[in-house]
Amino acid sequence: MVRELARARIEVPEPSRVEVSAGEDFEGDPVFRLVVYFASSVPPETIPWKKISPLIAKLHQLAFERGGFEVPVLTEVRRLGESLSGASS
Repeated sequence: MVRELARARIEVPEPSRVEVSAGEDFEGDPVFRLVVYFASSVPPETIPWKKISPLIAKLHQLAFERGGFEVPVLTEVRRLGESLSGASS
């Protein structure tokens, strides 16, 4: 996915990693979970939502295209090294 974003020439910080997984929401309906990781050296204040929203919109579009059907996309933006909320180790 990161390569496809580079080809789209979206002018936003390049994520270090993007993960998309299928799952269910709290009511059991299908959703995609999208986690976008930026380098841990990138301060959070340098990647405001306003700046990365075009990136997130493109990722949502790619998730819909690859999934073959429309489902909601739950999005998290993290820095490398941060654990997912609710994840157990």
